[in-house]
Amino acid sequence: MLTAKEVIDNLVRRNLERAQAMGAYQATRVYRLEYHGFLGSRRAEMAVDVKYQSPGTKEFTIRSEIGSKLLIEKVFRKLLWSEKEALTEENKRFSALKPNSNPKKLVPSDKPWCHYPPMLLFVPVPK
Repeated sequence: MLTAKEVIDNLVRRNLERAQAMGAYQATRVYRLEYHGFLGSRRAEMAVDVKYQSPGTKEFTIRSEIGSKLLIEKVFRKLLWSEKEALTEENKRFSALKPNSNPKKLVPSDKPWCHYPPMLLFVPVPK
């Protein structure tokens, strides 16, 4: 079994390789949502063109919106905003794994029905 430090080092290395390999892409995404609950039943769909340019530019062009305006505004548009926000330098610095991340230990699941791999617990790195 790998140590926590080896896992972190591998993740950092692979994240760097992935970022360097992904120069740009374009795609069309279709988001669909059905809600059945307290507010009744609602459906919405949004088609979005996305253009990504490394290292951190992402543009969304909404092609179509169909259905519940509530779901479109509160779910789909917030999703797109959050994805763009994740690319800001401040968010990247905050969430990135770093070689000096201080993993405390690997913790295996103690639940026999849980199919998740072991988790890493982190101790905050002092600034």
